[in-house]
Amino acid sequence: MDVVLKPDQAWLTNPDTVYPVTIDPYYDWSTTVTSTTVVKGQATGWPDADSLFVGTYDSTWSARSFVTWWATGLQGMQVDSALLHFANPYSTTCSQTPWEIWTTSPITSTTSWDDQPEWQYKDATSTSTSCNNGWVTADASGFFQRAVEKEVGTPTMGLRAADETATNQYKQFWSHNYTDSSKLPYVEVNYSQLPAAPTDPDQAVWDKQNELSNLKDWIITQPGIENSGYIESVNDAATKSTKLLWYGPANAAQASILAEAQRRGITATVEQRQYSSQQIDAALAQVSESSGQGVFDNFVIDAAAGISANFDGIVVAGRHTDGQTDSQLAQAATQDLGIAVNVKPGTPARAHRRHHPRRRHFALQRRRLHDWNRRACLLDRFRYPHRQHHPHDDRSALR
Repeated sequence: MDVVLKPDQAWLTNPDTVYPVTIDPYYDWSTTVTSTTVVKGQATGWPDADSLFVGTYDSTWSARSFVTWWATGLQGMQVDSALLHFANPYSTTCSQTPWEIWTTSPITSTTSWDDQPEWQYKDATSTSTSCNNGWVTADASGFFQRAVEKEVGTPTMGLRAADETATNQYKQFWSHNYTDSSKLPYVEVNYSQLPAAPTDPDQAVWDKQNELSNLKDWIITQPGIENSGYIESVNDAATKSTKLLWYGPANAAQASILAEAQRRGITATVEQRQYSSQQIDAALAQVSESSGQGVFDNFVIDAAAGISANFDGIVVAGRHTDGQTDSQLAQAATQDLGIAVNVKPGTPARAHRRHHPRRRHFALQRRRLHDWNRRACLLDRFRYPHRQHHPHDDRSALR
């Protein structure tokens, strides 16, 4: 089959036409699959007949017909319109009388009046009628769009009279078996290419972050990892890289992690830290009981974190109750705890008057953040994507 596209020259040369233009063609094809008519009282269908019959001719003769169309070329398209054409050589009246098109289940070799395909959806009713071999039409847009949506490449259409007791609705159409090819049924389909499905612009970043999270999950399940020197992983989803925070010299565990990262296509580097995870946990345990006591005598602790991407030590947030500065308290706390301390402003005092004292809450927070099996929660902000963190943010809660 040759396809010749002939766009409207007047439209193309119209000054109001904006270029570039896209020309969507239409399909125009015949029923090259199969069809049949079933007649009340007949044991079999008529798949080889040159005609399709619908309606009741007299009290002893009623018929319905089925036509299967090629629609594979429409898959993935949006059907804008579809106009069905039948040559109609005979009708009991030349007046416009109604007939229906339906979506049905497929025709089979046993299709008959008593074994018809399932009549699933009524797609349209047409009153187009001829009694002298003229053409009649029906709107088949819904029929073909449903075939596209359900990914049916060869949908079957059912034809029947609107009132199967009314003899004035009886019609004969030529089928695809008719010898005159100029009278074969066909359908004109105008369609549009569906736009590409919307994509998440951050999907690639999320995919990389999942790979980084999977590597971290692998790391923390390795035997002896708690005492290996490994502290934490700082992930960068944008570059698919991870920085291993490490205490102590390089060892077999570190080499194993670096090799596994390379195998997964992840860039891994090592940053040496002064304090082990055990030292950090011990310092946090001490701080959790020190709000308003000892070196923190004039300081109300709101929260503390022991692992930070940009600080080797612990970070304490809270409020001074005297004139001491953050840097002065940080220096005193570092000397007292034997580990570097960074002090930052916490929640304003006005907000705290609306809540219960937080010492017990802080102790629970410390245990939660530093339980080994959930250590990833502090820096790996994407371990649980539903928390709505930005995919490029690998910062800890306190820095």
